[in-house]
Amino acid sequence: MMSPRLIRSLASAAVLALVAACGGASGSSKKIAFKYTEMRAKLDNGLKMVIIPDKTSQMVQVDIRYMVGSNQDPEGKAGLAHFVEHMMFQWSGPSFWGKDPNGKPIDGPALFNVLPQIAVGYNAYTNWDTTHYYLQGTKEDLPKLLDLEARRMRSAIAAAKDKCTESLLGVPRTQFDRELEVVRNEIRWRSGNTDGQVYQMVMDLAFPKGHPYHQMIGGN
Repeated sequence: MMSPRLIRSLASAAVLALVAACGGASGSSKKIAFKYTEMRAKLDNGLKMVIIPDKTSQMVQVDIRYMVGSNQDPEGKAGLAHFVEHMMFQWSGPSFWGKDPNGKPIDGPALFNVLPQIAVGYNAYTNWDTTHYYLQGTKEDLPKLLDLEARRMRSAIAAAKDKCTESLLGVPRTQFDRELEVVRNEIRWRSGNTDGQVYQMVMDLAFPKGHPYHQMIGGN
């Protein structure tokens, strides 16, 4: 879900990177000091966790970063990682919600329809190396936000093991096709405006064909 602002920022960053590469480095790097001490941990399942407390705010943000991005899209299938990002909002039913205390499968709504009831802000974006999902809400709702992201991650792992069959994903074909059209509209918008065209021109120069960053993140 790349916004116009994000595309402009990426294009500007790419131009600045090229200028910096041509001009060379000068001076010494300045060490950045964070206001709050961050806490790091690694769970037994390999999940890395970083907690940055902010006592001045009543809000929290949960940022989940998957170490997979467009650089792993197969040749000729640019945008696959981006499309998966979209589909990660569409899980519903027992494959996402599990079972109630009595063991009965829960036919719950899609995650995308639940988020507005809990989170005050949410979005996701795909880049070359990673895919990010973030939720924002009150500190009282932190357990709920973490639960939703845990369910999303569990569904992703299960889908990968099951070769992404529709029965496991819990995504009806009509919903799948609708989201596919949303992604296509993003591609049409991006290729039809100056920001998107300039960004693609810069990327073509910076990363020639064959480079893992050459393919468009959002697809073509």
